[in-house]
Amino acid sequence: MAIRGALEAVFTHNFLHKGCYFHYAQALMKKVGEMGMKDTYNEDIPFNEYIRKLKILAMVPQRALGKCLEHLLDFRRAIAFLYPF
Repeated sequence: MAIRGALEAVFTHNFLHKGCYFHYAQALMKKVGEMGMKDTYNEDIPFNEYIRKLKILAMVPQRALGKCLEHLLDFRRAIAFLYPF
């Protein structure tokens, strides 16, 4: 709950909290494991960066979400030839 208070203090009225970041990140990593890409995550810098960007997406203010999603899609296209997903 302390992080929620800190985020509300920084983002004032623009803060919308739904769900739990820990469980979101945990579910994302579980999916990486289910896809058989845990070793890729641990050893491959571009793939690791892509997954970390997906994780932090939950912390992006709503007004900046569109731009962040565009960046994420551009990054995904740039590394698409490396991964089967």
